[in-house]
Amino acid sequence: MPTSVHELTRGWRDYSAQLAGRCRVLAVEDEAVVRQVFAMVLEPGEFECVLAASGEQALELFAGAPADALLTDKNLPGINGLELIRRVQQIDKDCEAVLITGFASVDSVLAAIDLRAADYLCKPVEDIEIIPATLRRALRRRRRRLLTQRMVADFRQAVGERAEDEDWTRLAAARRRMNDFRSRLTIRRHVLFADEDVQASEVVAAHLKSQGYLTALESHSAAALERSAKAHANVIVIGDKLRDTSGLELFARLVQEPGHPEVILSSAKTQLKDVLHAINRGASGYTMKPITDLRAFARSIERACLDHFERLFQHKLVEELTVLFNSLGGRDGHDDIRADIQTALEGFDTAGAQVALRVYETTTAGESEWSPSS
Repeated sequence: MPTSVHELTRGWRDYSAQLAGRCRVLAVEDEAVVRQVFAMVLEPGEFECVLAASGEQALELFAGAPADALLTDKNLPGINGLELIRRVQQIDKDCEAVLITGFASVDSVLAAIDLRAADYLCKPVEDIEIIPATLRRALRRRRRRLLTQRMVADFRQAVGERAEDEDWTRLAAARRRMNDFRSRLTIRRHVLFADEDVQASEVVAAHLKSQGYLTALESHSAAALERSAKAHANVIVIGDKLRDTSGLELFARLVQEPGHPEVILSSAKTQLKDVLHAINRGASGYTMKPITDLRAFARSIERACLDHFERLFQHKLVEELTVLFNSLGGRDGHDDIRADIQTALEGFDTAGAQVALRVYETTTAGESEWSPSS
């Protein structure tokens, strides 16, 4: 257990550097030529690329030395790519997965979303630099997630009531604020439906309200964006069309906002390109209309809410560390602590964190905007 704040922050700095270092990628492809392309494009200086010709071989390699990311073809002989992702994540839930295939289908993309694949690439990949770029994005997300887990665990274990030390007192206060924030996050779960088909949305919303959710419905994009921002929606379900724009256009605008809710797209005219657009831009889910399995849909909403809470809590941690960074004076060791915190926060959106958290400053912000559960 760290005995000083500097020892604590130095551990964060070192762990951050470890996560940002050379990453191990397990690339699985049954075609030898494509495996050679993977080996070429995943440069040794940045990636440690381990090649496998089948899902079975990949599992053996992964069991011996887990990878940070999995890049796999979907149509493998024996264990296919989707099943491989599922089994790998049973071994290590923090392994990022990217699926690549020459035979894409709506069903397979939806299955990839359900498995939380980081991305879905279609062959032929016109620009092979997309492959390392996609992996870099997935690995940055992994780094933020694991570093957040490490810092939160250290807060819980190391921060005691050491009133004689001003720095430890600051950390203890930050921990209390984070715990309070986490408890307030889960008091209410807000789901916004943005769709011109209000009647269909009302049926699904009624089921969610019976499960304790607060819901709201909008059919115009401006109203949906305003309600989402001011009334802190956790999840927004976006239909094919609103009265003034398409669902995909609203999605594109929404994800530009810091702290935006998790997005589930819902469509009666599902096209492969639209589903690919959704998964590659961070949608939490994609469901086909009409939504008939309400229990399964509610589970998707629950998972999306938990993802949103995790992202907001990450923002809160960043905010608290930024406050700590700014509060340190000129005592011996403070410069080192500040440098450690600055290094640990590289890759986090510190400005976006502040914007995203504004609406959560009070427990009741925006409650009147939502329909209560029945």
